[in-house]
Amino acid sequence: PGSLGSGSCCVQGLTDLLPRLLALCHPAAVLSSPLHCHNCVSFPACTCIVRLAGGPERLQSQCLPNAAVQEIQDIVRNHIEETWLPLFLATPEFTKRQKDKVKVQQLFPERKITFKPGVPTSCFLKLIRQVLLHPSSCQQFLSFVSLKGDFLENDVRFWKEVQRYKDLCHSHSDEATIQQKISIIISCFINSSMPPALQIDIPPDQAQRILEERHQLGPYIFREAQMSVFNELMTVWPEFQDFRSSVGEEQLLSVLEQKRAGHRARVRRQRRKEEEEEEERRTQVRKRGVPCRDLVYFLKQMSV
Repeated sequence: PGSLGSGSCCVQGLTDLLPRLLALCHPAAVLSSPLHCHNCVSFPACTCIVRLAGGPERLQSQCLPNAAVQEIQDIVRNHIEETWLPLFLATPEFTKRQKDKVKVQQLFPERKITFKPGVPTSCFLKLIRQVLLHPSSCQQFLSFVSLKGDFLENDVRFWKEVQRYKDLCHSHSDEATIQQKISIIISCFINSSMPPALQIDIPPDQAQRILEERHQLGPYIFREAQMSVFNELMTVWPEFQDFRSSVGEEQLLSVLEQKRAGHRARVRRQRRKEEEEEEERRTQVRKRGVPCRDLVYFLKQMSV
């Protein structure tokens, strides 16, 4: 989140930006690349993003609008997932690591835990913490909560980044490194350039305190916020356990990825529908002009 926010991402020209982004995915990518955006199958990626941005003239003088930023992110992410991720998963190094890895079910055996919202047991807290710290099980949980919408996926990522920040503090890293980590966490989750600014499930007053205390170095600057997102994650943990027990360990990630692909497709369709409705509304307003009665009312208000 916040990695390509329109509020701080001023682009000199898409003809320079897009080839660089595509080159990250494929060295041979050019402006005529067959990659297409999700909202328009008849336009190459560059042409469609120019259209979303309002034309090349607007690109030269203004920041990228959110629709264009999100489309670029979708193009790059999907190309990485569809082209490079399978190649990575097929490498001998990855295969060897998988063979050496202890199965998550052996590390965290199924168990019945009495769970009451707001009153978690110590056993429950320890278990979910272990899952979040283990790469494989954390990826399973991350994929699961991504289907729930809202900010739960960001909550998981925030929790993990705070743990890494605390490790930096406890390892006595230099102040510049610690301050840089604080700034990255804040810009991604607390004060993002992508709306909304607050990208995790914490109260606004907690976010404000973090912004005010960001220069006070120490391992506990994000403690309250981390506890808040942890409480949110605990509410979906029982459902995750039930889902994991109903699907075989070997198939769990593939099933979740299929569900995520379907979820992303639905989100893109909904986004496209909303954009089309908004464009239609603007078109109708331009055609009708300002209604006479509204103009009279406006002039009366101005004269008061």
